[in-house]
Amino acid sequence: MFLLLRSPLTLSLASLLAGIAFGKFLAPRAGDRLEPRGRISAPEDSASKVPDSATPFANANSEPTFADLPRPQQLDTLVRVSKQAHEKPSVQLLLARLANDLSTEVLEELLSSLSEQKEGADAVGEKGHDAINLLAERLAARDPERAIALGTSRKSAKILQAGLNVLLSRDTAAALKVWAGLPKDISTSLTDACRSGLVTPGGSFSEAVRAIQSQPNLLENVAAKSSRDLPQLLGALAAKTASADPAQALAEVRATAAEFIQSNPNRDPATPDLELAKQRDSLVRRITGTAVDTLRFESAPAASGLFDALGDNEKNGWSFGIEAVTRYHNFGSETAISFAESQASTENISSAASGVWWALANQDRPGALAWIESLPPGAFRDGALKSVMMDAWTRSSAWGDPEIATGAASSLLSHSSQVDYYAAMLSDRHFGFSDGRSRAEFIAELPLTTQEKSDLESRLAPVKPR
Repeated sequence: MFLLLRSPLTLSLASLLAGIAFGKFLAPRAGDRLEPRGRISAPEDSASKVPDSATPFANANSEPTFADLPRPQQLDTLVRVSKQAHEKPSVQLLLARLANDLSTEVLEELLSSLSEQKEGADAVGEKGHDAINLLAERLAARDPERAIALGTSRKSAKILQAGLNVLLSRDTAAALKVWAGLPKDISTSLTDACRSGLVTPGGSFSEAVRAIQSQPNLLENVAAKSSRDLPQLLGALAAKTASADPAQALAEVRATAAEFIQSNPNRDPATPDLELAKQRDSLVRRITGTAVDTLRFESAPAASGLFDALGDNEKNGWSFGIEAVTRYHNFGSETAISFAESQASTENISSAASGVWWALANQDRPGALAWIESLPPGAFRDGALKSVMMDAWTRSSAWGDPEIATGAASSLLSHSSQVDYYAAMLSDRHFGFSDGRSRAEFIAELPLTTQEKSDLESRLAPVKPR
């Protein structure tokens, strides 16, 4: 094992077999010949045999390193090591050390060859190919543009993605321009690494906006109703401004969203102003939603400040519950309750109250259930009861199961709360009848009296206009 940590790093078959007692990942194949002193011999075929005068192992007093090996043996070794690297951390360490010790030119050459190693008994494809992943990351860290060019020419999504991730962390605008020109047959993403926490977009919001405006296909993408990736990138960049000045960040986002919607190449010139305003608000929601989520991990006051500055039409319905949880954990229960009670609509009050109850239940579930008994009828109590249903689904890992939702009523402390719970449950848009039953059929099977079932039907009946 100590051999792996020595510098310069050596990679001879005998040394590895002796140094890693628990791993036989480089066991000799049939026909391999081991040299004395643990050296790797060149293949016996004439095409790859190295003359004695040129061999890097001519000096018997020096230990050969991986960089000294002929290129065919380097490739052969990398492919064979990669077969075991996924489940052996020590082998991953070995590959990382190898990549660090290679020059940029050798890294590129090996990656170019490895990306073609997809056939044959001793080759592995890109999926799970740790050598490609590690070498691509090292090449990208040194020269992301070079990695992107190699990944594009070799149609290797692994290499290309590694280059894009590094470029994105340095300059989002540059990454956007490169991404816009990539071939469509290579699957890459500018947001996967961001969502997983591996990459934080670099550069400024305004530079990224200008990059999008300069690329018609990007402008069309970000303005589309279903667009998520580009708004998420812009939201992460807007969070940088919002951390110091939420009002300025929001003003920039609103102006940008309006401009994107107006400049959308696919926009119908006859689109009514009201519809354009709705599209603008939708884009603001997507951008600021990511900005607020980003700030919650960095500065809770800034996140809440940006959230408060948004109009209700610029907030997602579920965001009120998340914001209530944030305020509960950072500012206390009274602040969270006041936040929920101050909302203008019963729907938003209910959503925020759901977050308050969930935050309390994660600290004191019996206390949270008892607290429900003290709440007066209304939107706040309904929100807390709906959270009981959501919590039951989460705890059971069976989201949306109607039987689990129904069974959660048994945890409530009074029969009246159980009846109220059924009403809140059946009125929640997350609840569905996946088994084909109607609402009336479902209510008929609840453990209630006939009168209670009738009252429940009346509470759920739609209000008819006069």
